[in-house]
Amino acid sequence: MRLLKCSFILSLVVLLFCACGETSDNDGSESDGDAETGESSDGDGENAADGDSENAEALESDGDVEAEDALPPPVTTVTRRLEPTQGFGELCTSSQDQLKIDYCKNPATYERDFSIYFDKGMGFLEEGPGEPFTVREDLGISKGSYGTRTRLAGFVQFTDVHITDEESTLRTASFDSSAIPSALRPQDMYTENVFRDAVDTVRRYNVNGNLDFALITGDSTDTAEKYEMETGLAILVGGEINPDTGEDNDLIEGPGNDPQDPLTSPGIGIPFYYALGNHDQLIMGNWEINEDARAQGIGSDPESGTRDGQTMLVTNDEVPADENRLPLLHTEMINTIMNAGGEPAGHGYSQTNIDENDGYYAFDAPNGAPIRIIVLDTSFRPQGFAGDNLTFVNAVIDRVQFEHFLKPELEDAYAAHKLVIVSSHEQSDHLQNDGFDDGRFITEEELTGTLLSYDNVILHAVGHGHKHQVRVHKNPDANGGYFEVETTSLIDFPQQFRFWEIVANGNGTVSIYTAVVDHQGAEGSMSEYARRLTLVDQQTGWDEVGLWGETADRNMELVVQIPEGWDAYLSEFEGGAIEALELW
Repeated sequence: MRLLKCSFILSLVVLLFCACGETSDNDGSESDGDAETGESSDGDGENAADGDSENAEALESDGDVEAEDALPPPVTTVTRRLEPTQGFGELCTSSQDQLKIDYCKNPATYERDFSIYFDKGMGFLEEGPGEPFTVREDLGISKGSYGTRTRLAGFVQFTDVHITDEESTLRTASFDSSAIPSALRPQDMYTENVFRDAVDTVRRYNVNGNLDFALITGDSTDTAEKYEMETGLAILVGGEINPDTGEDNDLIEGPGNDPQDPLTSPGIGIPFYYALGNHDQLIMGNWEINEDARAQGIGSDPESGTRDGQTMLVTNDEVPADENRLPLLHTEMINTIMNAGGEPAGHGYSQTNIDENDGYYAFDAPNGAPIRIIVLDTSFRPQGFAGDNLTFVNAVIDRVQFEHFLKPELEDAYAAHKLVIVSSHEQSDHLQNDGFDDGRFITEEELTGTLLSYDNVILHAVGHGHKHQVRVHKNPDANGGYFEVETTSLIDFPQQFRFWEIVANGNGTVSIYTAVVDHQGAEGSMSEYARRLTLVDQQTGWDEVGLWGETADRNMELVVQIPEGWDAYLSEFEGGAIEALELW
């Protein structure tokens, strides 16, 4: 039995648009690209490779930067913002026939010289002024006059990295369209370079050691593949990475000048923790990993289209097989993370997660700060579940996780006078419990109501939607509550991640500072070029725009009330200088 039978393919149009789980409420009509809505990522587009062949043969710069001191110190978007020089939809509008206009054709197919797009002004960015913190007092709590402030912790969040084996036999490249943008992306072969440079950006920034840990909130892989997860982990731990599966292909002769060439990662240099996303547990974020899928994954038959490793064009012909393309079951994925090396051992997971076939855990801030991070497993796995009306991309939390893990962890953290940060891949408003008659899954209201009942919960950090946006959860009976903050992806424009810093204000509140950060590789690097391709993908109308979110949802100071009398407990911690106001 093959993975993609006719009925399966018919469901593709409905499901694949959500394969990344990322597009529920973005406004694709935004097209002004001005300072308020157009700012995103990228290096100086004028200095990037110009893409003058279908296989990106312009990438003859060294993507493996040897001299670390050749790179400038990284900055956040508080200091510098990168803005598209052209808006979105200005050339490729719905009133035009995209099939007849060369520069509006699908850039992901790589059938054309990319200079077609660049000559029309697409794919270029320029430096603009930094974007200051927006003070968010949405919970009815004013930051007021600070008392003696105490820095508690700083961390970095990566989400939706989507390391992509673009040559996998489980890809669905033949179905790519403007309605299904996640089936094929022009930048999909550059994901290893993008993540490597994002990790290197963090390491170079953190010379003073004030980033205490990294939190990866799901969808590190795109196809739940062994190669994809192992590669992402190797980039975080540090070492050599070969991004070419199947046969070794050298698109441009010589080392370090095309996305198939081996590269070196210095590693992130801080403890990192994982949360699993739907793409880490389901094929393309949607489909069950069964024996048929596993057999196809390590085989040579790309039923629904993949990239030819030598030309990067879409093909349905046989490709060289590779056992490293095996899609991993849930416990296999956790075991891979646990055995990655680096700090801490297991990266949050333990043998208990494998024995119980679950993906949730909690940890205290590794610098000793009075903060507990509770990592939820929200991604539906069909193994062991049933329900005809539940699509695989929907988020769920079962009652075992809710009653026997989340609630006890909240109780314990409160008793220990620890602030709580909740983390999950999917957003709370994606939770659902329909399709079952036994009530095994909780509702959104049950989750948010429970978190609101503990006034030491300050933040819920999520990904999945590929967009910067904030959900405000205010106590219905009084001031107070917590913020739920979604961060955009490293796969789609603007390809950003977040810094976080938690500061006790000494006046009954905490300030949660957060800034979005661009990955910052060398001029002309493959990561910089990949970012230009993500911009072209949106400027031509083949990918959704607006993922950079609103100004108030990017660089923020979130003001949250803490339990009465807790200033005394928090002030006992000596956390060093507040970095957000000085160095960001």
